[in-house]
Amino acid sequence: MAGLTVAVFATLVLQRELGFAEGVVSGLSLEAGAALFLVAKHRLVGWVLIWAAYLCAHVLASVPWPLAVADALIHASALALGARAMRFLHKWRRPETQTGQWENFFFGATCVSTLSMLLGWICAVQLGLYTPQNGLVDLLLHTVQIEPLGLLLSSAFLMSLPQIRQMTSGWKTMLLASLLAAALVATVGVLTSYPTEFEFRSTMVVMLAIPIAIWLAMSPNSIGASTISLLAIPAALWLILRDVGSVHDPEYAMTSIAYVILNISYQLVHCLNADRMNAIQIVEGHKTNLERRVAQRTAKLTAMTERAIAADKAKSTFLATISHELRTPLNGVIGMAGVLLMREHDERTRKNIEMIKSSGVHLLDLINRVLDYSKLEYADQVRETVTYRLRDVVEEVISEARFNRHADGLEVNFEIDAKVPETIH
Repeated sequence: MAGLTVAVFATLVLQRELGFAEGVVSGLSLEAGAALFLVAKHRLVGWVLIWAAYLCAHVLASVPWPLAVADALIHASALALGARAMRFLHKWRRPETQTGQWENFFFGATCVSTLSMLLGWICAVQLGLYTPQNGLVDLLLHTVQIEPLGLLLSSAFLMSLPQIRQMTSGWKTMLLASLLAAALVATVGVLTSYPTEFEFRSTMVVMLAIPIAIWLAMSPNSIGASTISLLAIPAALWLILRDVGSVHDPEYAMTSIAYVILNISYQLVHCLNADRMNAIQIVEGHKTNLERRVAQRTAKLTAMTERAIAADKAKSTFLATISHELRTPLNGVIGMAGVLLMREHDERTRKNIEMIKSSGVHLLDLINRVLDYSKLEYADQVRETVTYRLRDVVEEVISEARFNRHADGLEVNFEIDAKVPETIH
């Protein structure tokens, strides 16, 4: 609080020493940013401190007491109203972007404080405390010229101070912008050294500042851009003031207003660019997070696939092993039945041996079919056309089941309709 108060007072004194102030009229109000921060943070106490700082600076410059008190009261009240309007807009809109915050500052603090100051000076003129040189038009011109430029320059610098560590990042860009700003100031100095027409000189000064404003607007470094603006624009205005001799001169006034418009444009574009870069960073963050999640899920799916392949391999190994273990004794049974059929037997015994062999062959064929079904996962199904006699198949099934039916006291017979063909494909 004390530091901001001292900064307001010291800036007022310095501006007067450089010739920017004539009585209560100042051609540059760089103290407005610190005063706005003071009254926004400390409210009534800040208002009192601002009033005291302005009053002491005017008294030190031998400004008449009534006019000094009125000017201090107008400045403190206007900035307090601007700070209150800015807080109201912040609570009402709740901006989440840098552009929204800048809009709250511009429409709340800058516009409201400028209009309040204009109304305050109109009241002072009506009360006879102050008489402008060229009437109310001169008062309006200087109000629009003084407060917005000072608030925009100094407030932007103060708001970007927390980013001071970013000065080291992108220092090459800031160095080039500083050189361009220095070239602008030097060119303005050269232009003011020679007598030229008003329109040409003002136009040249503004046109030279446009590329630098564009460069600063696209810079990602807010503290660097605001620092260069805070140093370059007052230096250029001081060179013009040194040439024209008065802040009331139309050339100085028009150049200041042009800088106000240029500063508004540059700061708005800078905020839009900063929001765009923040949005890109957010999207990149989401993209990185999405890629990380995709990688995690891909790894998980790969592990599950490997486990499924291992399980399938284990199944194939099991089927191959069990089929081998089943086929070996089954082939032995079928082979021994064939050997027995090579000998002489009575009819009943031969039928029993044939049943053993046919049942073994049937079981072997069933095992082969089970293995064929297991191979369908790896190869296309091969269709097989077989011709067989339906009567033989039915008789084989009935004969294999005769032991079970005799054991349960059941008798199984079959009858095939004459319309059924002998062979079926």
